[in-house]
Amino acid sequence: MTDAPTTGVPADLPVEAMLQSAFDAFTDPVFIKDHTHRWIACNSAFASMLGCTPAALIGRSDPDFFDAELVAGYWQADDELFASGQPQSSEELVQHSDGSYHVSWTRKFPIRGQNGETVALLAIITDIT
Repeated sequence: MTDAPTTGVPADLPVEAMLQSAFDAFTDPVFIKDHTHRWIACNSAFASMLGCTPAALIGRSDPDFFDAELVAGYWQADDELFASGQPQSSEELVQHSDGSYHVSWTRKFPIRGQNGETVALLAIITDIT
């Protein structure tokens, strides 16, 4: 009988805390969204862009922060990714919590479930204003 391999991760460090720490290492805003367009994870840079904390964003969606015209464009791109399962990159207008608009290069990637279906999307936003 052999011992189970060790990961080197302290047993008292929850996976969620480890992933949040990894997300927060990115200086660009990063988020994960589900099929209903709700954020299920994000980093501090994304939350700061919207004027809140990562925990305050979980379960919320674009209409809580952006005008309807922006939301329609964001959701169309999201829906295309969910339908195609293909990564995307595009220039987008992004509204910040102070009301200012920034031009951003947004890259979106599918997150796949066990059967290969797209279950969520990961986005990375780079301000190119």
